[in-house]
Amino acid sequence: MKTIREIARLHLDKELSMRAIAASCKLSVSTVQGYVKKIDALGLDHATVSTLSDRELQERLRPAPKVSEQQQRPEPDIAKLVAELKQSKGKVTRQLLHEEYLAQYPDGYKKTRFYELLRQWEAQDKATMRMTHTPGDKLFIDFSGDKPSWIDPATGEVNQPELYVAVLAACRAFHKRSLKEKAC
Repeated sequence: MKTIREIARLHLDKELSMRAIAASCKLSVSTVQGYVKKIDALGLDHATVSTLSDRELQERLRPAPKVSEQQQRPEPDIAKLVAELKQSKGKVTRQLLHEEYLAQYPDGYKKTRFYELLRQWEAQDKATMRMTHTPGDKLFIDFSGDKPSWIDPATGEVNQPELYVAVLAACRAFHKRSLKEKAC
């Protein structure tokens, strides 16, 4: 949302060209054009954009769902469902969410469309940032998640040690170069 607010500021207040905005925000020109078209179509000014909360701005910029009049189905609360998936760390599945949705709305979306709605929501909220690292310069260490366990046959005691995972940083370009060198 910070980037969208910056696009709105540069477009509405500074009246910069699409290329200048794209260069400033480190985005493609087509991405900037898409946001500018949405902002212009909604008739928003910079003051309005800056006063809206992130959620309100996102709702205004998101296109209205296309629903045919013949087949209106109850909409699931996708934001809530995606949050539940993320918080459960694998304990709640898409299938379980779909079954709960159908229990509440028997004439609701079928599995394929339900999953598609979840994927679309996740795709729009997915922020990515590419990071390049000098190979072997950094070591990333974290807990693996669930603890492994075993039973000591002599005492019958259940042991659950912490398990750490460590990965040496490397960039993809180095990996490709090293593979080429090995092939020669």
